Amino acid sequence: MVRDAQRSARDREMIETVCQVIKEMHSSFRDVKRALADTEDQIINEVKDNTDKTVQRHVGGPRPLPGSGSRSLQGGSQAGTIDDMPAKKRGLFRRALKGLSSKGNNDLASHDYSEGNRVEPK
Repeated sequence: MVRDAQRSARDREMIETVCQVIKEMHSSFRDVKRALADTEDQIINEVKDNTDKTVQRHVGGPRPLPGSGSRSLQGGSQAGTIDDMPAKKRGLFRRALKGLSSKGNNDLASHDYSEGNRVEPK
């Protein structure tokens, strides 16, 4: 009977220890659950703010390069590029002819382009 009382006391002690551990685990589980909920709210708010900033940045477009103010003004006039095409072609040919005329007549006369042969200048 003494042995039964000792076993019973030991079993009761073990059960009390297990119950304490369960209570501690349950309270720490609640703390972790609360911390995760708070962190989740913070993460959601940060993602929302960052998304708003990103959308605003991309809708606004990239920042212009420094010193490109004149380019951005010219870039806005690209709506009429189809109408300006003949004028642009004329300007291109004028620049090409100016380049040819600036070389001088001697350079042009010394070349024989009839059969793809080049005659060296004398």
